[in-house]
Amino acid sequence: MMISRLHIKEVGRRLLPLFFLFLVSSQLSAQQYACFSYQKVLTSMPDYHAAMDKVKDMRSQYEAETKRMESDFNSKYEDFLEVQSTLDTTIRSKRQLELQELIAKGDDFRNKASRLLADKEKELIAHVRERLQQIIAQLSHDNGYAFVLNTDDNAVPFADATLCPDITSLLIDKVAF
Repeated sequence: MMISRLHIKEVGRRLLPLFFLFLVSSQLSAQQYACFSYQKVLTSMPDYHAAMDKVKDMRSQYEAETKRMESDFNSKYEDFLEVQSTLDTTIRSKRQLELQELIAKGDDFRNKASRLLADKEKELIAHVRERLQQIIAQLSHDNGYAFVLNTDDNAVPFADATLCPDITSLLIDKVAF
């Protein structure tokens, strides 16, 4: 029985994907993996706590200013209530308008403060995350890890500790300085 060229091409076409799958799987098994809890490492960083302290201080300042504005409004409102029945219609309308403007200014301030706090927190945490990324990259390079997996939020439901060590405590030690 003679093997035709067409038959050889057909066998080759079928075996070629299997050969590539074998090559890829052998390369992947040679790769080293590690896993860690990003949130645990991030929240253990002194930089993270310093950033959160700055945000907390800003929040306290904004809250104090909000309370001052509310106190001013309440005082003016109480004054208005005491004399409103004796005021001329034009003056009463003017003062009501002033009180409405104070309410609007207070709402605007609270909204702006909320946005500024969120932006500042993102900015400060971005620097901390950047530093953490550099530490992860250096540790991965030093230990020959091709992949470092984040186990937070059940992103990696299982990792064999013999093939994929948990480096959370190692990273926590590195970020402490």
